Amino acid sequence: MSQMDCDLAENEAYVDIRAFFDQIAILREPYMRALRSILAPPAISQDLAAIKLENGFPIFDRRELKAHPALLKAYFLDLLTMVEAQKPHEARAIRYRVTQEGCFEELLAQALGQAPGMAAQPEIMRFLLQETIHPLLEIQAAGVHNLPELKRWTWGYCPFCGDAPLLGLLDAETRAKHLVCGACATRWPFSRHRCWDCGTTGNIAYFTVQGDQRFRVETCAACKSYLKVMDQGYGALDKPAMQVHLTTLHLDMLAQDKGFARRAG
Repeated sequence: MSQMDCDLAENEAYVDIRAFFDQIAILREPYMRALRSILAPPAISQDLAAIKLENGFPIFDRRELKAHPALLKAYFLDLLTMVEAQKPHEARAIRYRVTQEGCFEELLAQALGQAPGMAAQPEIMRFLLQETIHPLLEIQAAGVHNLPELKRWTWGYCPFCGDAPLLGLLDAETRAKHLVCGACATRWPFSRHRCWDCGTTGNIAYFTVQGDQRFRVETCAACKSYLKVMDQGYGALDKPAMQVHLTTLHLDMLAQDKGFARRAG
């Protein structure tokens, strides 16, 4: 276990979350292997990708992602079984719903942006769908991480899938800042002096909690957004960004108490 793991586990409020993600990691490994065996790389030429990036358009349209409903549904139901131990009534209702003909396919379409209604889904349903879809996006995004144009991307949304960043990272040595996509895990460089949301400069401040320098919360006075930033001088990001996000929710509550908000992807 890394020092960062130990530190995050110290807070008793997060012990169950960490254990939950440990279980997800066990399920995710064979799921990722199965996806890699059937997913083809995105059919996007390097020239087209360069044109899109230079003009502020994400490389990949997630609505074009070729889903494999049987494989995705099996993983979704495995996740649901885990949730059922903690939320039995909600989980049973979801299980009944997704067994109806065509329902799971419609939910996938919503999660991929092909149909409206995702925002209206219950929180547990959204989490399960995101955890089912995000590995597909991660695998697709891995094929374009070496494009030089990514280093020149200046927008605050993901250059691959267009989702919002879930976290920021400060490099341990250079102190350069990168943003981490909450959907496909793509990382891209971003100015420490600009707001990722509204793009203005000169309005960024940050606060830490009880002297804990591992995480800071960056805030923008112009648009009242915030972003949690992890200082990798205290440990590299070696776990899913969502796990780090969920084990630092106290920072979100403090930011929101101060009148700031985080835009979802």
